[in-house]
Amino acid sequence: MRVLDKVFEGKTIQEITNWDIEKWKSKRKETLVAGSVNRELCLLKHMFSMAVTWRKLKESPAKEVKRFKGETKRLRY
Repeated sequence: MRVLDKVFEGKTIQEITNWDIEKWKSKRKETLVAGSVNRELCLLKHMFSMAVTWRKLKESPAKEVKRFKGETKRLRY
């Protein structure tokens, strides 16, 4: 959550666009593995979906943003 605070600092939730999210996702991929970026993206998507539920937004800008492929699944027995 702290990472997202720093990235989108100074913007209200209504000002964040899917282009901003895509830029953040690309930049974040340079320092982290895909799975970690996907988890942060899921948090961001959930925040936007709650804002839609609470009628702070009409539609989530993160709805069209796709997760990275290639995330390894954990082998469970």
